[in-house]
Amino acid sequence: MTTNAEHRRVILEVDDRGRVSLGKVGFRSMQVVADSTGDGGLILHPAVTMTPAEATDDKNPAAVVLLDRAMVSASEGRSTDLGSDLTPQQVGEFAQHLST
Repeated sequence: MTTNAEHRRVILEVDDRGRVSLGKVGFRSMQVVADSTGDGGLILHPAVTMTPAEATDDKNPAAVVLLDRAMVSASEGRSTDLGSDLTPQQVGEFAQHLST
């Protein structure tokens, strides 16, 4: 989405299958939550999705601290081999990918 918070009004065309391209207003490669208004309008909000397990962990401050520590350790190459085929470097790269 565009980082510019200015209000813009554009006309978007709805195709015969009910689809709209939001590229004109800066929404690209992302998920959004759509709220319908009483007058037939839509309000779109950028969204981040997570699994139910992630949502549970996110509500637990102790779990968040542990997960943050684990991500830092993995990104620094400090890990314990649990029989995975991944090298410590690959684990660190994956952890870095998750933190972006």
